[in-house]
Amino acid sequence: QNIAELSAIMWSLIAIIPLIIAIIRARVTLNIFLPSYEQLLDLNQDAKNSIAQNGDSKIDSFNEKIELKNVNFEYLKNNLTLKNINLVIKKNEIVSIVGKSGSGKSTIIDLIMKLNGPTSGEIFIDEKNLKELENKNYKSLIGYVPQDPFLFDTTIRNNLIWANQNASENEIWDALEKSNAKEFVNKLPNKIDTMVGDRGVSISGGERQRIVLARAFIKKPEILILDEATSSLDQDSEN
Repeated sequence: QNIAELSAIMWSLIAIIPLIIAIIRARVTLNIFLPSYEQLLDLNQDAKNSIAQNGDSKIDSFNEKIELKNVNFEYLKNNLTLKNINLVIKKNEIVSIVGKSGSGKSTIIDLIMKLNGPTSGEIFIDEKNLKELENKNYKSLIGYVPQDPFLFDTTIRNNLIWANQNASENEIWDALEKSNAKEFVNKLPNKIDTMVGDRGVSISGGERQRIVLARAFIKKPEILILDEATSSLDQDSEN
C-alpha cells in the first residue's frame, strides 16, 4: 500500500512538472514585460501632458517678424530653462542663437516651432499669437534641419520629395545645388535614385547632412531653422 501511494504521488509530481515549468516561464516573461509596459504608460502620460495647443487661425505666409515677449519655460517645476526671454526675428534676417550646452538654445527652437508652449509669456508671428494658430497650417511654413540628420531607407529622390510631393526635377537639383550636394550626388552609381540605407548609413555624415539641408530647401519654407545643421560639413560647405 505504501508503495502504491508513493507511486501515485511520484506520478502526480511528474504529471505536474510541465505545468510548473509553464508557470515559471510565464512569470519570467511577465517580469521582463512589466518594465516596458510601465515605461509605455509613462510615455503615454507624458504625451498627454505635452499636447500642443491647437488654435483655429491660419496664415498663408510669414510677412514681418517673430517676437518672443517675456517668455519663460520650465521642464521641471520651479526650475526655469528660459527666463524672461525677449527676442525679435525679422523676415529675411539671419539670427544665430549661441550659448553653452543646456542654456536653452534648442528650447527656443521648440517654442518657435510650437513643439512646446511657454510656461508664461507670449510668442507672436506677424502680430498673431502663436497659440491661436492651427498647428499643421503653421508648421507647413517651417523648414527644420536637426543636429542629427535623419534619412529614410529609400532613394535620395524619395527622401527629398517627402518634403514637397510636387517638386519638379529642376527644383530637386536646385535644392541639391544650394546644399552643396549636387556634385557628390552626380558621382553616385544611380545618382539621385541611389538608395541611402537605413538612416542614410550608405553615405557619409557630411553627405547625409547636405541631403537633409536640400530637403529643407526643396520645401521653400517661409521660416528656416537650422539646429547645428552644418556640424559635419567642411568649411566650404558650411560657408
